Amino acid sequence: MLCIAHHKLQLTVIPYSPDRQQWLQRGGAGSTQLQVLRMGLQAACVVLLIAVCSGVDRRAVNEDAIEAAITLYRSHLSKHIVPAWNQTGHMLHIKSLDEKAGLASPSKKRRLSTDENYSSASSGLVKDLKKVYKHIACTVRLQLTLTERLELLIRKVPLDDQQILMLTNGSLIGLEIDCGAPKLGTFAKDSPPPPQQLQLACVNLVSSAFRTYPSHRDTILEDVFPLMLRLPTGKKSLRALGVNYGSASSPTTLAALNATLVDVTNTQPNIQTITYLILSCIQACVVRPVLDTSDDSPQGQIVSGLKACRAVSEVFVSQLLKRCSRTKDGALEYRPILANIVEDLLQLTLIPQFPAAELVLVCISQRLNQELSAASSSAKTKSHFPPEPTFLTIAFDILGKVMAYQARVLATSRSKPLAIATTIENEPTILQNEVHEVHLACHCGDTRADALMIQCDHCRTASHCSCVGVAPDDIPEEWFCDGCRLGRIALRERRQLGVEAATGIVDEVFTYRHSFLSRLSHRIGVAELVDATQFHLSRWVDEIERNSRSTIDQQATFRQLVQELLTRWEAPVGALGPGTDSLTEEGSSRITLHLLARTSPLCLSFRHQVSLILKLMADESVPMLRKLAVKTIEKV
Repeated sequence: MLCIAHHKLQLTVIPYSPDRQQWLQRGGAGSTQLQVLRMGLQAACVVLLIAVCSGVDRRAVNEDAIEAAITLYRSHLSKHIVPAWNQTGHMLHIKSLDEKAGLASPSKKRRLSTDENYSSASSGLVKDLKKVYKHIACTVRLQLTLTERLELLIRKVPLDDQQILMLTNGSLIGLEIDCGAPKLGTFAKDSPPPPQQLQLACVNLVSSAFRTYPSHRDTILEDVFPLMLRLPTGKKSLRALGVNYGSASSPTTLAALNATLVDVTNTQPNIQTITYLILSCIQACVVRPVLDTSDDSPQGQIVSGLKACRAVSEVFVSQLLKRCSRTKDGALEYRPILANIVEDLLQLTLIPQFPAAELVLVCISQRLNQELSAASSSAKTKSHFPPEPTFLTIAFDILGKVMAYQARVLATSRSKPLAIATTIENEPTILQNEVHEVHLACHCGDTRADALMIQCDHCRTASHCSCVGVAPDDIPEEWFCDGCRLGRIALRERRQLGVEAATGIVDEVFTYRHSFLSRLSHRIGVAELVDATQFHLSRWVDEIERNSRSTIDQQATFRQLVQELLTRWEAPVGALGPGTDSLTEEGSSRITLHLLARTSPLCLSFRHQVSLILKLMADESVPMLRKLAVKTIEKV
């Protein structure tokens, strides 16, 4: 088994000779090596399955076998799968020939002669290697199973530092797969192709290491930046990961709203896998908030569960902007990467599955504000290395996009009000054959009454059936509008907490967030929602803690609410009780929008951001800042 697990098939040493056509035939050298490779992957999966099984004595697991499985995982991914799927094996072959000839650093003359013969030499090699590529592509599913077993190994079995770093560094190589390259084989249309599934599994492995081994987070982040320069940059390959709206309770409506806010025509946008990796790692750092009673407060103080998330986000943003602001050493390559990541984050800010997108955007905006303030004439301390003009252009362009997004969110939130019924305690008495005047108050704004409508059984307002998602042949006997449903949630929570409406604890924001998280915690089937739901819960706890400091007389009630949320921490699915009083798709979409507009640090900083840009516009001593500030305001 160890011999099989250690075996390596080298694409770079494939014989390029007249008898190469016989290489893959039955009994040939290539056929034998591919068979040994598949057996090695299967053996590694079996070894890891034994290692992660519960109740297995740790002494029964062969450490050498685990080391061999990790080595095989790294080697097969980097030397076989990535070159095969990207169809770059011929480049490795030519490079190996140069190295054998002692031309690891060939002269200019040698490179020219190589270029002249490259097309003729590589065309035949590519044609022959395509047969090998297809056979290696058949091992992607085995590699996917091996990746999932290694992710379980990280979560269940203590590993040493070398093993963890080998796994994370090797998994990052999987992001180099070009998912926009021609497909090797046919796959089901209703599921991502195996290479993309493998990339997602690699991301899950890295995020599990991020969660389980905090001491290695900085090292893993350092490995991400060189990876950015090796990723595919083609239009079809740049954004190959589809945005999943399945985490939302109203995927269709939220997708249309998000397209309007981001100002794009495609309601199903794609993002970069590297962006997904960064957000997954940040969200994996969330921990359960704890009560610190070491201070003088009788109620104690809640320590935020997002502290590590903010720290990782700040380190990532700091390192990325540091690379972008330099005048050399790859700054030109990192600047478009920064712009592309910001575009991805803007598309993800409204999606419940990615709460860390807003956190990273806030960090980027704050750091860029500091850079621009330091470059202005009013700065108290002048930097010894002022920002480069091209970097200032990128900074203003990014802030312009962020401010335009903030403005659209705030304007759309004001144009889509969602009133909560305040008289829900007085349930109406419905008399048989009672006639009521129909008051049309549909959210679409259309006042025509010639369409099929449905009337709320509490407030008697009517809405179009097509607008609230009620089928004409399936009209319920009892139906409530979104405002009344929110009123029922608020009433239930006030009674449970034993507070009155006048206290302000169960206010509009409280009701919005309760409904939002109640629906999110019931979205079963999306694995990433565990970290996302805990992230949202921790953010809610932080908001409650800030409100409790301003209302000392209600601290006990606020602390009761925090304790209620924390008791559900370990089981985030269904954490906020049964999914009753569920809103319509339009209502759920509006709640997500209102929470972003009213509670998000990103949107709450809009006025401060505008004031900074206006201040730079008034700075006559730095004409360049003034000119760029004017262009930024024009985008808002």
